[in-house]
Amino acid sequence: MNRQQLLDFVTRATIAGNVRSQMGDARRLLAMTFKEAMKGPKNFKKALTGMGELMAFADAEQASWQEPEQLIEPGASPINACDTRHWLQLAELAGVPFVPARTILSLTEDEFGMVSGKVDAPELYKSALRRRVSKALENDPDFDLQAAEDAEVTTTAADRQSKLEAIYDRLYAAMDDVPADHMVRTHLSGSSLLKAAAGTGQVEDASEFTGVGEAVKIGPGYLTVRNRRCIDTRDQRFIEMYARGQSGPAQDIHFLARPWITASRYLEADDPHRHGSVFAGKGTWPSEWRVFVEHGEIVGVSSYYAWTCDPEPENAYRALQAVEAAQRIVEKAKELQVHTRIMDLELLRHSGKNPKISEKWGRDDLSCSLDFLETEDGPMLLEGGPGHNPVCGANPCGFMGVGVDQGWCDTRGVALRCMPHVHLAEPSTWRDGDHTGCILTWEEARELAADYDPDAASAPKF
Repeated sequence: MNRQQLLDFVTRATIAGNVRSQMGDARRLLAMTFKEAMKGPKNFKKALTGMGELMAFADAEQASWQEPEQLIEPGASPINACDTRHWLQLAELAGVPFVPARTILSLTEDEFGMVSGKVDAPELYKSALRRRVSKALENDPDFDLQAAEDAEVTTTAADRQSKLEAIYDRLYAAMDDVPADHMVRTHLSGSSLLKAAAGTGQVEDASEFTGVGEAVKIGPGYLTVRNRRCIDTRDQRFIEMYARGQSGPAQDIHFLARPWITASRYLEADDPHRHGSVFAGKGTWPSEWRVFVEHGEIVGVSSYYAWTCDPEPENAYRALQAVEAAQRIVEKAKELQVHTRIMDLELLRHSGKNPKISEKWGRDDLSCSLDFLETEDGPMLLEGGPGHNPVCGANPCGFMGVGVDQGWCDTRGVALRCMPHVHLAEPSTWRDGDHTGCILTWEEARELAADYDPDAASAPKF
């Protein structure tokens, strides 16, 4: 199987998986709602009231977060840890090279909802739920289901088509001046297709991955329909990250265009995602590093594609280079009193459940992960995100399985590669074991890096 055939397969599998996931999520949500409705009007009203209170809390929490341009304002800076725009802004302020990202379009929650796909529930279930909602809230003076439905029908009939056409015009127009060597992502995540294709080690540039049908091609975060590109608003990762309440104060979703940067080093290895399948084979991955920050201190760094890296002097040297760059960003974040917030963690804290997690990752904490790409000019920040935690944190990469018995992985040290018994596709293998040649202490990494001497340069100090 050649590269294009594999990309075609990954693309179709990703699209099919996204559709199944959306339908499965819709069925689960419908089943959960119906289960609550069957408990009787009193219990159902209590559940609806609880959901309303939770939504109000989430809205208030997001409203307390700052936008990227507010980082330099005096006082504490609570930020959405998932919004990569904050980390790019911090890198710029710290003088650290970064891959730029330009906002090409922002959509409101309602606008994004119109173009992100719809899964219809069977009318039988909708009718039954409608009756139970009416019964549960029949004495609520603020509730009028019929009026709400009439307003929806009127709005749909009068405006929906014209609004939809206007939004799609914007989705196409936003791509008109985006160069061909750029990819598209949201402020919260890259596309599911880019992640899937990159995971196989087959991505070389930002051009379309494959064709779907006669007139449609799919690229990283966008579609090409005939000869014109359009932002892909139905990507599963785009939808999931936004739906988890991670957007920001205005609750808009922002689409960013950024150039495809070529790494200075690529590493070849057997692809663990295809191991044991008819598609088994080698792939090539850019050399990237993920730096882990806990409570304002750098605790670890790992090869991002941790099945590609060997315990060699240059790899240790490059890992420490990434740490040096990350340290400058962390110092700037501390100077600006940045507090990293994650909606899932705040919801857990609000619930009062699992105080151990709430205590370890405090509300005014600075914990994050910073991803760097090796380039000819040194490490360049790709993106930042939440730190590693058991709620919704960053993937531990080469630390997978280390200390996992506590509920999350121990990301301290320098992970050049996963432990040999760890298989990424088999959770049963995610357990601790022998770290030899895989996960080094800081001292071991410094000693190894000292043996690499590019142009008589000394190993970075940390």
